[in-house]
Amino acid sequence: MGSHMINLFLCILSSLYLCFGLLYFCCRILPCRQRISLPLFLCLTLFGTLLFWLKRELHHNEMTILFQITAFLVIIFLSQTSLMKKLAVYFIFQLLTICPEILCTSVFIELHNLFVPTNIYTPHNLISSCSPAEYLVIELSNILLGLFLLWKISEILKQCIDHLKVLTCLQLLLPLVAPVLLNVLIAIQKKSEAVLTLSIIYWFVCISSYLLFLRAVRSLDQQHREYLQKKMEIELMKKQMNDSVQLSNEYASLRKWNHDIENHIMSVMYLMDMKKYEEAGTYISSVLSQLNLNRKETCQKEDSHHEEEH
Repeated sequence: MGSHMINLFLCILSSLYLCFGLLYFCCRILPCRQRISLPLFLCLTLFGTLLFWLKRELHHNEMTILFQITAFLVIIFLSQTSLMKKLAVYFIFQLLTICPEILCTSVFIELHNLFVPTNIYTPHNLISSCSPAEYLVIELSNILLGLFLLWKISEILKQCIDHLKVLTCLQLLLPLVAPVLLNVLIAIQKKSEAVLTLSIIYWFVCISSYLLFLRAVRSLDQQHREYLQKKMEIELMKKQMNDSVQLSNEYASLRKWNHDIENHIMSVMYLMDMKKYEEAGTYISSVLSQLNLNRKETCQKEDSHHEEEH
């Protein structure tokens, strides 16, 4: 009874972690159709708990595949973007949750076998051989590392998902895939000599993968900086073009104003020559009234333009 309760607790913990991580990672990077509601989160968590419990109690490994399909469908229906971006986010999420689990499990097995050589753990007998406390330590380590990776990578991807290059995507994914594949090779090996050799290679690949992963992250950051720089240059060019058009319009308006003033002066001079002083005064008053009206309209347009900019 005690082991069943512990398994149920671990299933709930794993389901909460994966469901929260999935919704957080997806909505952090991709535009969502709607806000995440509590009933959706609870239903997804309950469904995940059921699948993980069936996997642990009845050893139905296909439950994991069913959860992966569910996660993919959640991303498909929840996010509002292209299919390629949805696939990229889905695979990156899977790798960011699988790799911490493999890493924490591998580190625990290596440390346990080093300090307790009388009771050897392997990926095959770990679940059946380790104590509930040991498995809880592995699970908590996996959750903490996984949440950190999901938070850190989502911070980067949300800024550059729109201009993510294929090469950078491969640089980001391959370092995560390599240790997983090598761990599978170690798990299927039966000869101890081969396991030892592959274990040494595994740690070398883990370190190399970590360095490659950091390089990919720096490349993503550089791409984001270049994108922001180009965006600023485009905005500056647009502003310069708008300023140029505005100056051209003002110059044309000034030329028209000079031409109109010249015509007004000639008209006043003609009236003065004809000794029509009263008509000349009336004409000057009408011109001044029109100029004041035009000035007020110009001020109103400038004020409305400034309000739109702010």
